[in-house]
Parts: sequence; C-alpha cells; structure tokens
Amino acid sequence: MAYRAAQLLSVDIGGALRRALVSVDGAEEWVEESRLVPLASESKDPLGLLENAEYRSPRRFFARRDLRNTLYELHRDSEGIPTLFGARVRPLAHQLYAVRRILWNRAPRFVLADEVGLGKTIEAGYVIQALTAADPNCPVLVVTPGAMARQWLCELYLRFGARVFSEVSAPRWEKADTSERHSLAQQKWLIVSTTALEGHADLRELLANRTWELVVLDEAHQVPPRHRLYPWFRTLAERAHGFLALSATPSKRETEGLLGLLALVSPDVYFPEDTATLQHRLDAKKRIWDALAYSTELLDATRQAGEELDEDAIASIAGYWDEVASDDPVFQKLLGQFRSGEGEDALDQLIGYAQEFHRIDHRLIRTRRATLAALEIPRNPRVGQVAKYEATAVENLLAEHLDRLSASPGLTVEQWTLRSLYQRFACTPPEHFLAFLLARKKALGGPMKPAPLELARALRSDPGAEEETSLIQRLIATTPPLPDEDSWRTKAQGLAEEWAEEGPCARYRWAVDWIRARLAEEHARKILVFSQEWENVEDFGKYLHKELPQAGMRKFHHRLEPQELEEAAWRFQTDAKCRVLVSDELGGEGRNFEMAWAVLHLDVPASVTRLEQRLGRLDRVGRLPNHPIHTVLMHGPNRTEQLLVQLHTEVFQVQSRSIGGLEFDLPRLQQSVSDAACGKNTEGVAERLREEIDRRLAETDKEFETSLDSSRPELDRAREFAEVLDEMEPESAQYALIAWSRALGFRDDGIGNGLIQLRCEADQLEAPLPGLGREERVAGTFSRKRALKENRVQFFAPGHRLVDTLVDALDTTPIGRATIFRRSGLGPQNRGQFFLVALVRGVLRGTIPPGLLVRARSGLWPRVEEVVLKIDSRNEEEPVEVTDMALRERLLAPYRGKEFDPKVEHEQLSAFATPALWVATRTGVARALEIARATLKVDHEMVADELETLLQHELGYYRGVSERESPTEAARARAELDVRKALVDSIRQASVELDALAMVLGA
Repeated sequence: MAYRAAQLLSVDIGGALRRALVSVDGAEEWVEESRLVPLASESKDPLGLLENAEYRSPRRFFARRDLRNTLYELHRDSEGIPTLFGARVRPLAHQLYAVRRILWNRAPRFVLADEVGLGKTIEAGYVIQALTAADPNCPVLVVTPGAMARQWLCELYLRFGARVFSEVSAPRWEKADTSERHSLAQQKWLIVSTTALEGHADLRELLANRTWELVVLDEAHQVPPRHRLYPWFRTLAERAHGFLALSATPSKRETEGLLGLLALVSPDVYFPEDTATLQHRLDAKKRIWDALAYSTELLDATRQAGEELDEDAIASIAGYWDEVASDDPVFQKLLGQFRSGEGEDALDQLIGYAQEFHRIDHRLIRTRRATLAALEIPRNPRVGQVAKYEATAVENLLAEHLDRLSASPGLTVEQWTLRSLYQRFACTPPEHFLAFLLARKKALGGPMKPAPLELARALRSDPGAEEETSLIQRLIATTPPLPDEDSWRTKAQGLAEEWAEEGPCARYRWAVDWIRARLAEEHARKILVFSQEWENVEDFGKYLHKELPQAGMRKFHHRLEPQELEEAAWRFQTDAKCRVLVSDELGGEGRNFEMAWAVLHLDVPASVTRLEQRLGRLDRVGRLPNHPIHTVLMHGPNRTEQLLVQLHTEVFQVQSRSIGGLEFDLPRLQQSVSDAACGKNTEGVAERLREEIDRRLAETDKEFETSLDSSRPELDRAREFAEVLDEMEPESAQYALIAWSRALGFRDDGIGNGLIQLRCEADQLEAPLPGLGREERVAGTFSRKRALKENRVQFFAPGHRLVDTLVDALDTTPIGRATIFRRSGLGPQNRGQFFLVALVRGVLRGTIPPGLLVRARSGLWPRVEEVVLKIDSRNEEEPVEVTDMALRERLLAPYRGKEFDPKVEHEQLSAFATPALWVATRTGVARALEIARATLKVDHEMVADELETLLQHELGYYRGVSERESPTEAARARAELDVRKALVDSIRQASVELDALAMVLGA
C-alpha cells in the first residue's frame, strides 16, 4: 500500500465514524479516521507526544525519572563532575585539586607540573574523560614521546571510559598510503608520537589544519621555544580551545622554558621571544614570594612542634605582609583577620590567596612530594643494590675488545651512536650480539643507502619500542664505517661465537639465582624484570621458566597482541602464582605494578628517564605504606655499562630518590650520559655531572617554589573530597542505568562472577544512538573496587563510553517523555480521577563558558522537580497541586508492572480523551511549570549566593587588577569579572523546561 504525507486540519466527531480534514500537496479532502496512520514525530515535547498519541509505556517514563534522579545524586556527590566516579583510579587529593581547577576554568588551558611520579597523566586523563563525556564528538590530540604512546593508549582506554584512541607512530605513518594517512589524521581521538611529527611534515600539516577541542602535550619541557616543533605547537595552541602542557617543574632561572610553556597555554598573553616581560613579572612578585616563604616556614615549624603562633610570631608575619599588601584589598582583609586573632586559619587563607593569585600565572599547577608529606600521605623509600656478576673468560676478552672500537674525535653523530649500539648489544646474550654483528656485516658488505637526516637525534628522543627498533635498523644499515670497523667486527664475531658455545650467559644465571633467593624469602613476593630488547625478554623468560617454573613467569613486550599483554599484566597484578613479570620498556609505560617488591634490570639503559619510568611502576602514591621499592642494577665487565651504572646510582641516584627537581634540566644533562654511552667525553663525566646537579639543586629558589605550591586549604578540601569519593561506589546507578538501557532497547545478562553484559543491535533500539556500532556487546562491573582489581573488565560508570551514550539519550530522544497509564491503589475516592506527574528541569540561560558551567554545577546539581497535579477531565475546575503526601507518594512510586500500572493503549484513549481533557492538561502543564519555577528559584538564589561567596577572592583580585594594572591587564581582568558576574546572573535567572509528563488515571 502506498502512503501519502498529509497535514491534519480538523476532525469531525459528529458521525458514527470520525472523519478528518487533511491537506495533501495543498489540496484539502475529508477522509475516514481508519485511513490515517500517524507519522512518528521528531518532537521531544512531552505534551505534544501525549496529544499526538505518541506516548509509550509507563516503564520508560519511570526509567527516565529514576535515571534523572540518579544523575542528580552523582552530581551532588562529585561536586558537579560525575565522571570522577567513572575513572578507574584511586582518588588522590592533589590530582582532584588539579582536575577541578582545570574543569572549573573558562577553558582547560594549564601547565601541569607536578613532580615526577605524582600522576600528571592521570590528571590529564580525568580532564579528557570529562570533556569527551560532555561532548562525544570532542576532538582530542595527545602528543607524546613514542616511548609513552602505548601508556597513553592503555591509560585512556583502561582507566578513563573505554574510549579507543588511534595511535600514530613513525613506522605506522610510513607504511600507510595517502588515503590511509588522511583517514588517520582525521580520527576524532588521536595519540601521535613526537618522533613521527619530527620526521613527517605532511603529518604536521594535516593535524595543524584541524581545530582541536583539546591538545595534550606530554613532556612539554622537552619542546622549548628553540625546538624545531615549537612553532608548530604554538600554531596548534592558538587554534585549540584547550591545551594541557604536561611538564617538569620549571624554575625561575629557566626563563626561556617557563615562558615557552606559558606561551602555549596562554598564547594571547605570553610571547616566546618576550623574556623581558616575564622577567618583569618575576621581579614584581619577589616581595610577595619572600613573605609567602617566610610565613609558610614559620607556620610549618610551629605545627611540627605542636604549638600555636604566639603574639611575636603573628606580629613578625604581619610585618612581612604589610610591605607587600598595600595595593590589594583582599590581602588587606585577610591580613586584618589574621591580626585580629583568627590565627592559623586566617594565615592559611592568606597563604592560599597568595599562592592562587600571586603565583607567576594561575594556569600553572604544581604539587611537590614535600607538600604531600604535609598531608601525611605516606611515601616509601627506595632501596638500591648494584651487582656485578662473574663473567667468563671469553666475555672478559670481548669487553676488552670493545674498548678498542674506534672512538676517533672525527666521528659523525651517527657513528658515535653506532658505537653506543655496539656497547648496548654486547650487554645482551651472545646470540643477540651476534645478530647485531651480522646485520652490520651485511650493511658493510654492500652499497650503503644514504643516512636519513638526524637519525641519531631521533633515537635519543625517547621513541617507542617499535620506532626504536626501526631507527636502530636504519642506523645499522646506513651509517658509514668506523675506522677499521670491519676487521674489528670480524674479531668480535669470533669472540661472540665462542661465547655462545658456553651455554646460558652468566648474566642470565646470576639473575635467576637472585630471583630464586628473593622469592624463597617470602611466599607473596613479586619481582619485575626489565630489558631494553624484546628478544631478551623472550629468551630470558624461557630460561627462567626452565630453571624456576614455580615462579609462574609471564612475558610482556611490544610484539605481543593487546589481549596477551592484558592477560600477562592481569596475572601479575592478581594471581599469587604469577610472581615474576619479564618486560621490555612497554612495561615501564604507565602500568600499575605497585604490588611488586623489586625491579631487576637485566641491562642498563643510557636514558635516566627510562630507569625512572621503570621504578615508577612501583613507586606510586597509592603503594601500601612501609613497602620500600627495591631495585637492582646488574653489570658485567663492559666498562661502558659500568660507567652508566655509576652515573645512575652515584650521580643521579635514581635508586634512592626521584629525579624530581631535575626534570627541567634533564634533556641537557642526559646529553652527557648519552655521550658516555657512546664512549665520548667520558673522562671526568661523573664529577662534571655531579657538580652540575648539586649546583642545580642548590640554586632552587625556595620562594619561587613555595609560590607555585598547591595551597594547603585547597588541598585539605581536596583530601576530604577524595575520602568521600573513595568511600562511595557508583553501584547505586546500576539499577537506574540498566532500567533505562532496557527502555532504549538494550538487553542485559548477568554472566556470573558479578559481571553484567549489556547488548544491543541497531535495528532493535527504540531510537538511534550516535556512537554505537551495528551491534554492541560489553561486559563489565558497576563496582569501582572490582574494576580497580581487574583491568580486564570494563567499568560502567559516568565517563564510560556506553554509559555516556545512555545518559545522552535522555536529552536526544523522546523515549520516556510521555505516558498515560492506570494506577491502582490510589484509594476509592480517586478512581476515575485524572492526575498529571510533571518532571521539570532547571535550565541556565545565556552564553557561559563550559568550564564555568561545571563550576556552577558544583552546587547547582541537575535537579528534576516532580510536580503532581489533579486535573478535571471536564475542565470545569482549575488543576490543583496534590498536597496529600500519602497520595503523592503512591503516584510517584516506582513502576509496578503491567498488572498494576497498565498503559492506556491508543485505541482506548478515545474513550476519555475529550477536547476538554486536553485543555485541562495544557493548563495543568502551565501550572506545573509555574510551581517548579517558584521552587527551583529558591535553590538557584541560594546557589548563586554560595557561588558569590566562593568567588569573593577571585572577584576581589580581578577588581584590584582592573584598577591598578596596565590597560591590557585591566581589560583582561574586567573580562574575567564580567564572565563571572554573567555566571551568577544566569543562575539567578534560570528558567525551567518540561522534561517528561505522565497522565495517571485512578483505577
């Protein structure tokens, strides 16, 4: 049968059958009602859906209502950021502090400069999860050293909502054809290695031509303004809405690097070449920072002594501040409170205000380990061991032969790098060293391809494992011969062949003996073993399994499939029988192996950062207290390896301390270590580096450091918030989310062991849901505790891809917005009576930056007002609000099934749906909106007042700047004042909208 689209003009109800006057292509005609089939409306207006008979069952209405109420609770308990519940991490105070500062700002543009090991990646992951949950189409670009790319890929998927990012490494880009390259560059969520960017101008061009909602630059301190990629990042920063620069902690003397970071997150304020303006800012703040450092030191000493500030101390501190607080009214107010006897709390507020608004820039967030110590967050010491194994005579001869490899001052940088590779592979088993020698023999025996530009520099840029393998192969194949290299290589090959005939190498034997002894000391002990080479991981893993099968060894390297990696990691984390994990550098990339007792290094990388990354798998803030991190660096007779051990243990001291405080200088310091690995400039290198590091640490500007610290009051509040989050499980959302998923057409199954499987097929859904495939089948848990223990299961909570799709459907679909049903149990006097249940939401009006809206929702939670009215079906009486609490409770009670709450079917509707009823319904809706508006207005006024109180320091600061600073600074301050005033006004002037409507007929 062919259908024609028609517009309904009127209905004649005078005859036995109803007739309708319709317009078809401009021509009017009367047709019988039986010939009319209503078209599905795209409207989400609940009243219109009722009147057009497009309502659905009450089950969907109550599923909508219950999920709205659940979201209200999640917003309330998370201070307006419900995705904090959905991160598979333990909530930590300093991370929550950073995340709230970012998400509450006008735009997410910040430098994250926490000391190494405190979780900058976690903080950025929180932000990415929140932004992509708010807007599923939000494009995000993460740029990171190749060695960290897999960490980001895993972290964002496993910890932050199962969002699948695409990864672009140099080898992947080089293998892709033009079409695939364009497709890769257009991915919504992308992780790109700096190695790929440096080597491929077309990749840079494609990415720069897009507008990104958020750009994250990891290890940003390694891209200072003089770096070849910096202008490209600057262009990207100017176009992106948000920019997070994850960096080492800058120092005041690193003006160029500090300015480079600020010019990325605030390109309209800072310019990379204008160091004079930055220096002026630094000089202008010095007196404030002096007073800040003095106050903090005196207050901390008083607290540690268990005493209170006496009158002399108060006078001394106040005298310091008098000299700097004269032109800031907020300073004057806080200083007055301190003087008047409010004591330490007032001083905390004064210090916090100075740290927040008188740091070099509020866009720079940094927490030090020393600050966490003040919060009594436990830290575990590092305990190091250096072990020299007993090498065989042949291995000793080979070590002596390596010393004769040419180290001519005239070598090119690629030749020096090749020399370091000889040293590196000589510290692997003889079979691997032989493979290296044979590859070099092949290169020397034929025509040599021209060397790619800056190949050696790319190898030192911390590339990913696959990138590093590719770079090494190219360098072997293209580097011109060293002086007398071929004859030297021939003798080395003979020694290596003789060495291989001796059986398992001494390095392996010593490592297995050490592991055997340590595991025997304690039955629950686990050990993490690292090597730079994946082949070494394979061979040592097999040898360990043969010699010590009871260790339950698992292997972890970049050549394994993702599911194999997850299985190995999960076994090591949770299975008591799996006591040893052998890994290449992939295991050092962000994995949480804090349950391990020790790290054993099969080889010694030249990179200090790599060693720190390896130790960082154990040295984590969440590690159980009183669990030292044990680390063993082993070496043989190779003198280069011995020198690297000395530099790492005696100079950088990575076995006993974090490299925090040195990160900003590390790229420059690392150059000396890399030279030593090549055999270049080795004379006195340890002494030179030690002097430079000592001088760097001694030059730390205490006042500047204190000014950058997270403020104690804010961290205390964040700690309380972290405790609340840690105690709460989002399992309360499980029932509401499952009921709503069923309303949308999902199916759910309990698959055992506490897991839920959500399933859907596109053609079975009640409405299209963007972001879903043709068929989805996802198993997971609603328990954070369970999710933290098992990375293999997905974590269903706000911020998870599938959960966010379900939540978005509340706003994007008409499902559950309208229903008509009968309800029994309302009492005999209410049989045949009509009631309306209206769900009404508050709506903020005006153009407010998203970050400030998040801040408003820290108090203005998305509450749904439930208004219950009795209406007269004859429209002879005005709708009245139901004030009988017992009746109201029965009307709002959860859905009880078809037997007690049957839907009024469309064909039954004509029995009572008179025009008078629809008039009464419209009047009732207007009355419901009026009642809800009055109720919500009280809430909005209260939230606006609270927000003004919270903003008082900000408003005071910006008022002061607008009155006393330069015209440019004053204009920026006025803009900040205006947007905050607009935010408060929008809360006070919030309007309401009808979210859903139910007509209930007493049965």
